[in-house]
Amino acid sequence: MKYIFIGGCPRSGTTMLGSLLGAHPEALCIPESQFKTDVMRRIVSGQLTVWALNPFLEKHVRFS
Repeated sequence: MKYIFIGGCPRSGTTMLGSLLGAHPEALCIPESQFKTDVMRRIVSGQLTVWALNPFLEKHVRFS
């Protein structure tokens, strides 16, 4: 599994690109900025592993 992080300026098309990539059945597109920093902070601190990411994402408030 490979991870790709997409970043850009506002109104530059990153949301559309994420939607296009996320439409693929083997891809997962997560919500934007504040959510990513929360996930990365938890991974770096050891509170979350990349293998436990999917269940974490399913329960995160940004997905409700």
